Amino acid sequence: MIKKWMFATAVVLMFSACEEGASGNEAKVTKQEVVKKGEVLTTDYFDVTVNDLRITSKIESGNPYLDDVIASEGQCFLIINTTFKNTNTESRMIFEGSLEVKTPEGKSYMFDKTESILGVDGYGALLEQINPLTSFTTNIVFQMPKDIKGSIYYHPGRSDGETIDLGKIN
Repeated sequence: MIKKWMFATAVVLMFSACEEGASGNEAKVTKQEVVKKGEVLTTDYFDVTVNDLRITSKIESGNPYLDDVIASEGQCFLIINTTFKNTNTESRMIFEGSLEVKTPEGKSYMFDKTESILGVDGYGALLEQINPLTSFTTNIVFQMPKDIKGSIYYHPGRSDGETIDLGKIN
């Protein structure tokens, strides 16, 4: 009888501890910092700067053996030229992040899938790891509808609420 009571008490305590941990007692504080294109955004591991952005329907490979990359029907590419500087004390992997578009009607769309532009130098950060105090500049490509309008924001990977305001697309 005592063994059953001890077992029941242990189960109740275990569930209480699990529920307490899930209730948010270890809440994470987000920074919610916003900078503009061309300014440095400081995250936990990187200083991130969006140097330039452009919208196009074709990415030229520059290689006679590779085809140019063409956006799908009704789509375009938004290309963000971004520099990541590792400010940490050890090597860190770069994650490309996501793009948010807030329309004038109040809708918010999150584009978190980047396009892989294989064989073309200067595009993407797939499995890119950089040493401390070194920088890496690349073009990050998002495919989106041609007719989308609104304010655009870049949320770098491995950031915690930090945002780069990229302006508006009309």
